[in-house]
Amino acid sequence: MFIARFITGLRVVGAILAGASGLGWPTFLFYNATGAIVWAIAVGTAGYLLAHSWDTLERLTGGIGLAAFAIFVLLVALGVNRARWRPREP
Repeated sequence: MFIARFITGLRVVGAILAGASGLGWPTFLFYNATGAIVWAIAVGTAGYLLAHSWDTLERLTGGIGLAAFAIFVLLVALGVNRARWRPREP
């Protein structure tokens, strides 16, 4: 949940994935709140420091988030594929 805050797209479905995986409410709340606080501080600081180059900031954060989301989708696809083709024990 903590890392999901920093990845475009995963932030939206992170809560659903956490619930589906059986993550307990107190653990979810801790990591989600901590991630939100760190994300807000990081984005706020980046915005403050790069205020004169907003276009550069937008380009950097959008590209990094999109790349991280693509890696996540690839890992999920590989996991599903591996589970599908793994021989089952009789």
